[in-house]
Amino acid sequence: MCQCYQTLSFLIHSPVLSFLLQFLCIKNIRWFLNACRVHFSMKTSELFDIYDLFELKDFKKVMNALSTLSRSELAVRHNRIAGFQHQEGHIQKLEDLNLSEMPDEDIYGPISREDDEGDKIYEDLCSIKKNRASVMSQSHKKTLSQFCIEELIETEENYVQVLRTVSENFIKNMQTGLMNRETINTIFINIEELYAVHRELCSDLEGVIERDAIADIAPIFVKAKKRLVLYAEYCAGLPAAQSKVDDIMKKNDVVKHSLADCEQQANGGKFKLRDLLMVPMQES
Repeated sequence: MCQCYQTLSFLIHSPVLSFLLQFLCIKNIRWFLNACRVHFSMKTSELFDIYDLFELKDFKKVMNALSTLSRSELAVRHNRIAGFQHQEGHIQKLEDLNLSEMPDEDIYGPISREDDEGDKIYEDLCSIKKNRASVMSQSHKKTLSQFCIEELIETEENYVQVLRTVSENFIKNMQTGLMNRETINTIFINIEELYAVHRELCSDLEGVIERDAIADIAPIFVKAKKRLVLYAEYCAGLPAAQSKVDDIMKKNDVVKHSLADCEQQANGGKFKLRDLLMVPMQES
């Protein structure tokens, strides 16, 4: 138990959590901007860039967008409060606060992840498919801890399969000359390293079942904890990866069709590459 506590404590205080919170902030801003386009019919020229808000680069554009949003047809129809007209003086006062010099931890706190589409993707790909209540009713010999361990291993096996799909169905195909190394590194970040880590982790956990040695679980995670910091790099690079995918899908028809073929081969087209790239972030 002490070893498990030490591992969890390491992860909580590691860069992983910091990068994850920053990533979730960026994702929330992306969702907001998409909602403005889709539901409020706002033009791209009326909106701001993600980093105008995230890094406080251009708060004037943010305020202009919020002003336009408040006076949009849909907002006016559903609100009794009148929209506001942006005034330059307000922005000047805001800039006087030097918010851009504030440390990240003072700007961003924990973010709610309710109704997270990424969670649904992860759940669909990595969750346990069996009816545990039914399985437990069929065998009274297994202890509750044994069922928990088996469920942990099955989830890990499903996750490894997702990483294998990305590595073998996407990365290898893109390495045939469709993408240069820089683009591959931008999109897939360090997924192949994560794949290697979780293959080993899954194998070690399976060994616990074979040996019926529950006490060996904690040392397995202690051994893996330093390598799991790879998720800090992954979470930090994911926004750029998704933007690169979007850019390629718009500008390169050859790669676009090749990725569609990879998606079809991997999972019948049910999940797009963008969806699969979200899964490691949920695992972290």
